[in-house]
Amino acid sequence: MGRSITNDTKGIHSNPYIFQTYTYSFENHVCNPAEMEMMCIKAVLVDEIDFDFVYFFEQYSAIIFDLCVLHLYYKKVEESVFSLKEFHQIIALPQTFKVQDLTKKILPQIEKKCLQKAGELAKLYPIDRLKMNDFLIEWEKLGLEKKKIYQFIQGHFVFDTTVKVLNQICYDVKNVKINALKKSVQEKNDPKIRKQQIEAMKMKLNEYQQNSIAVEKILLLNDKYENSFLWKKLNQDLATFKNLHHDSNT
Repeated sequence: MGRSITNDTKGIHSNPYIFQTYTYSFENHVCNPAEMEMMCIKAVLVDEIDFDFVYFFEQYSAIIFDLCVLHLYYKKVEESVFSLKEFHQIIALPQTFKVQDLTKKILPQIEKKCLQKAGELAKLYPIDRLKMNDFLIEWEKLGLEKKKIYQFIQGHFVFDTTVKVLNQICYDVKNVKINALKKSVQEKNDPKIRKQQIEAMKMKLNEYQQNSIAVEKILLLNDKYENSFLWKKLNQDLATFKNLHHDSNT
């Protein structure tokens, strides 16, 4: 790639042979909320997961949207004003949590921190609203939406956050299944029958433990990312390019 292209963002955007991936990295594609339930099902070997992944990550995205836009905006002006590290610290999930607290407690906590930081930035570094509107229009053209911004932020952060949520959900589901196996042994049974039940339960438990897989590994092997709206946008661009290229040669 020539120097004139690498040092000129406009040159990159206008070059017909360079395609916009629309997101930070490959992790953003594999962490598609629409596929997360299937990832958990494969990991813990159940029929369904009682958690609305799409709803949760849409709510999370809506909460962090304004702060993410501010980070991107200030990055163009002066990156040290609001660093990526600080942005991640504000929007990060806690290290430990209960799944039932994610929507009712944790998201409101993150929202409070986002509003507080936005207020601080507004006082210290006032924004030109006209420039901000132009800035938002530019990002909207790339597919940035309030409920989908989660899939645009740094890929490693997205992956780690996704794994954190999925791990806790899988841990809870796995415990329920293990406890159900243990309860299959009836206390009041004849000692001989009880011994047989315990042996059968241990075999089933061992088989389950061996067949269950870490959700992180399954996520890395996710081959359903073609369903991601980001992947579809990239493929639409490629199809348009092929059609134009074909027409120009006929």
